[in-house]
Amino acid sequence: MSNVITESSGSTYSRLVAWEVFNFMCVEHGKAEFDDSGILNFKGYNDSGKSTMLRALDVLMYNIKPNMQTSFIQDDKDYFRVMAYFDDGVIILRDKYINGQSLYEMYKDGTCIFSTKKGTQLTKVVGVPEVIETYLGLISHDNMLLNSRSCFDKQLLVQTTGSENYKFLNAVLKSEELAIAGELVNTDKNKLLGDISATEAELSVYKKQTEGAQGITEGMVTALQGLDKNCDVYDEQLSGLGRIVETYNSAISVPDIPEMSKIDVSRVSALAQITGYVNELSNLKIAPEINTIDQSRLAILGELYSKFAELSAIKVAPEICKVDKSRLEVLSSICTAIKAVEGIDAILAKNDKDLDELNNLCVEYEKEMAILGRNYVKCPNCGTLVEVGTHVD
Repeated sequence: MSNVITESSGSTYSRLVAWEVFNFMCVEHGKAEFDDSGILNFKGYNDSGKSTMLRALDVLMYNIKPNMQTSFIQDDKDYFRVMAYFDDGVIILRDKYINGQSLYEMYKDGTCIFSTKKGTQLTKVVGVPEVIETYLGLISHDNMLLNSRSCFDKQLLVQTTGSENYKFLNAVLKSEELAIAGELVNTDKNKLLGDISATEAELSVYKKQTEGAQGITEGMVTALQGLDKNCDVYDEQLSGLGRIVETYNSAISVPDIPEMSKIDVSRVSALAQITGYVNELSNLKIAPEINTIDQSRLAILGELYSKFAELSAIKVAPEICKVDKSRLEVLSSICTAIKAVEGIDAILAKNDKDLDELNNLCVEYEKEMAILGRNYVKCPNCGTLVEVGTHVD
């Protein structure tokens, strides 16, 4: 691999002196440095990381295989990093994280001069940033990386076809743009030469006029300028007079209008008035003929309306909610029972009174019988007043 200086449009780009790789595919950490020869020769067994180092450099510079880059991260690692060092003190850093986000940073003598990170937040990165792409000056055309060629790619100008050579050489050398620019320069040059020739011819005419004007003083030139202005004024006045003459000739060429007798316009006025009446009558809408209506039903409706008005004036008692009569019936039954009980109480009271009177009367009879020598007692079982020894219960 060579790190020769690349030139484009007269500008010299910095020389790549080394690049360093971290956590990239089979390479956990690797660094490749150029010596004074500017040529680096990789030797090693298969799968030892030779192609991996070159691929890492292509990822940094060309962003190759963007959809596969997360698979380049080593297992158990969160990102890979590729760093490129240049002889002017510039370092370009490229990180790819397991979540798909990317980071590009550019350092100059240890100071960060460009970053795709805003503060502490990573931003979306699409391709190689323009600042880094411009610094590197790399060229790609139709998926051909002209600055980076592997052993599997066609050798430029040897294995590439004529049409491919034409396309990428035009793209690199910008020959079409140069041809167009040359044509534009020639067009501008020819136009400028034509303007110069015209100016020289005009100058020659002025010189000849000046040679034939010997002896003319400044006063004469001033006088001629005044006369020229007067001539312009006279020309305008003469044009105005010409227009006046044309107008006069047109006026006198108009034939005389013959005298006309007056017309009686009274009948025209009458016709106009009649026309107005006709228009007004035509705008009138004639009502259609209507059958006679029986007004007896209308009179009945009038009476009904009067009655309705009278009834509407009567205040209607508000609607009262219905009362549950079942409880009233229960209360009525209770009242009836209470009255019956009160009647029974009255009877019992009367009976108690009669019983007291009878008891008092029995006592008196017992006393009288005792006086007579007869002993009467009340049977404890039936309550009968009997003489002692004569009653069997």
